[in-house]
Amino acid sequence: SIYLGWSYWQFKKYEDLTTAASPATTESFYTEDGKLEINKVRALSRSYAQAIAGQPISMSFDSISFNFQLTFDINTNIQQPTIIYINEDLNYPHGNNIDVSPVNSLTWTSTNRNYYEFLPTTSTKNSTMITIKITPKTLNWFNILWNWFKEKISFWKK
Repeated sequence: SIYLGWSYWQFKKYEDLTTAASPATTESFYTEDGKLEINKVRALSRSYAQAIAGQPISMSFDSISFNFQLTFDINTNIQQPTIIYINEDLNYPHGNNIDVSPVNSLTWTSTNRNYYEFLPTTSTKNSTMITIKITPKTLNWFNILWNWFKEKISFWKK
């Protein structure tokens, strides 16, 4: 990833000089009756790092699985946090999992919806390569059954 942002816009849906799409609602975020085109918005919504306290190595977001990953060499002299934006409503409706490697190298908080702030722990050495992974929690039958099965196995091991 080359760390570039992007945006999408439509001037207006009638006689739009910025596009030749027909019908005009083809490129709009809204249907003719004013309803939000949720699948179009979801396809364009991405998790990304707004600020990185160090030297970025890679950043990726999979728009199918909604898995996000940021790898960077941390600069512990930077006092500001690494900030990651996620769209909780569209991409993480059941919550999210955060995995940091090395383990215990960062702490994180979310004081504003859709934003996470990451700071190094006192044991994190300068220039350590850090990887942050954010994945959606899933509420599918496989996970429910697998967790139930693991509970039963641990019960019988006692």
